[in-house]
Amino acid sequence: MNPPGSETRLGAVARPLPAAGGVALQAADDLGRTWWSRRFIDLLESFGLGSRLDRGREYARAGQVLELDVEPGIALAKVQGTRFTPYRVRIRPSAFSEHQWRRAEKAIAARALTLARLLAGEMPDDIEDVLAEAKLSLLPHAYGELRASCDCPDEANPCKHTAAVYYVLAERFDTDPFALFTLRGRTREELLGALRARRARATGKSALRSAVPVSEREAGGGDGARPLPDLVDRFWRAGPELAELHVSPLAGESPDALVRRLGPLGPGAGGDEVAEVLAAAYRRLAAAAERRALTG
Repeated sequence: MNPPGSETRLGAVARPLPAAGGVALQAADDLGRTWWSRRFIDLLESFGLGSRLDRGREYARAGQVLELDVEPGIALAKVQGTRFTPYRVRIRPSAFSEHQWRRAEKAIAARALTLARLLAGEMPDDIEDVLAEAKLSLLPHAYGELRASCDCPDEANPCKHTAAVYYVLAERFDTDPFALFTLRGRTREELLGALRARRARATGKSALRSAVPVSEREAGGGDGARPLPDLVDRFWRAGPELAELHVSPLAGESPDALVRRLGPLGPGAGGDEVAEVLAAAYRRLAAAAERRALTG
């Protein structure tokens, strides 16, 4: 009889010890409810890892992953195998450098809809295209980007314990897309804070510049900024920029982005989440306004 911790017994694959309170996969059939978690799984399966992924999927479905913590630049997990002490798994994707994060934030801030969706807590459909402009990618392109280790005796990488964590991690991405950003080195709070600060700086510069008529900016040279008290007498006058202002009657893809930025507001009088009720009202109002604008 092999000692505890051995992965085989009389030539057969040993069964792992039962795990109580593990993080079992919620999906009954196809894994990956969102495009980003589905793409993560497709990438894993495209790396030709074969039976190790199959065993890992079985472990994940059985709830053998006891813990999973996603921290900046690393995912830490405990997986119950055949020995009494759970195995420790570490996954360290290639984190972005500070310079790369500045490039990423600049690229995101340049896309109004992408920025709005992120600030609303949603994953933009075009995020990979936007980051590609900064020569970056949120999802890994090669298995080598997923530097993983497990303290089990199996020399294969990934072992079944690591593979199980990959599947549980993919399902975590479904419910928390910002975990992808965290693995690249930025928490949700850090990323959104940096994007809000960048947007505030851009908005402040735009407002200051708009307060000065074009003719005065050109005549004064440089940026032509003048103290606001000197412009009070013409503050409410329409400048020549008004003729160039075009307003679209279309509602846009995220008319509820603003209210979603507020986050959960708690239950209302009817027991429903206030933010969800307001978001639904925003969508209905936007649709009604769009119909009225287009049909007259």
